[in-house]
Amino acid sequence: METSKYKNLLDKLKDINKTELHAHLGGAVPMDFIQKYSTDKEYIEITNMINKIRSGIDYSEGFKVFPLISKVLNTTERIREAAHDFCRKQYNDKVSVSELRTGLKKIGGKGFEEHLKAVLTGLESGMKDYNVKVPLVLSLRRDTSAEDAKEIVDLAIKYRQIGVLTGIDISGESTKGDASGIFEALKLARDNGLPITLHIGEHSSETAEQQMKELREIQPDRVGHAVHLCHEALLWVLENRIVVEACIMSAWSVGMINKPGEHPALELFRKGHPVVFCTDDSTLFGDLSEELALVACLCDLSIEQVIGMQLQAINHLFS
Repeated sequence: METSKYKNLLDKLKDINKTELHAHLGGAVPMDFIQKYSTDKEYIEITNMINKIRSGIDYSEGFKVFPLISKVLNTTERIREAAHDFCRKQYNDKVSVSELRTGLKKIGGKGFEEHLKAVLTGLESGMKDYNVKVPLVLSLRRDTSAEDAKEIVDLAIKYRQIGVLTGIDISGESTKGDASGIFEALKLARDNGLPITLHIGEHSSETAEQQMKELREIQPDRVGHAVHLCHEALLWVLENRIVVEACIMSAWSVGMINKPGEHPALELFRKGHPVVFCTDDSTLFGDLSEELALVACLCDLSIEQVIGMQLQAINHLFS
């Protein structure tokens, strides 16, 4: 969107403190970090894929960018630096509080805990250097094994005690099964007071049976995207006043919606349902100032209303 109103709002929004509730480390690594550690071939592949995404791409096709970025994030040292540089990226867009999500992998023969420690160390130094707050949420894919999910939730419980790790996220490509295999681990998280956010309604092929099974079993505190909710799932979200994390540019770029104004969360927001507008993956879809300027145009909001909306967003942080 390149209207004069959008540009005016964007200029003002870059100067106000903002709150981000839906950001994945793999999709928010600064481009200078990617360039620093990529081969020429890898950098070209990643930039070409990002350009395709920004021009509009199929939902499943868009996920192909993450294995490319994972090739760059292939050591705990780089993961630590990436987490630190995420803080710098947020500082540059004046995002003063940013809830960050990441999955855990066993890298270089090291276990999940070493990956987690690298992220936490990077965030600790980044928050100190850039005076931003970045609580961490650990992500589980729907197809994560029950054993791995249990280990990761155990780590979340352990590291929650130091106050940085605040919750659990269920993400990954929503068309690849339901989350039944990790329900037991998620119950453990819930029983230990860890709040949960669930990606749901990302693709029209999600069945009503899948959506209702996940909502009833997981009992999420927040849901991400919520574009293609069946009628019963939508009622569940409304009746339980579940916070919706809406990512308009992300949904538009990967074909969840045909144009920005079609995102159903916009109508929920207009009706007073709790909605927080987020970036999803700022390196792929644009920073939070851009997302909020777009929302302001779509909902005819003043800069004062956007500031109020961001103050409300803080209330929905897991921390």
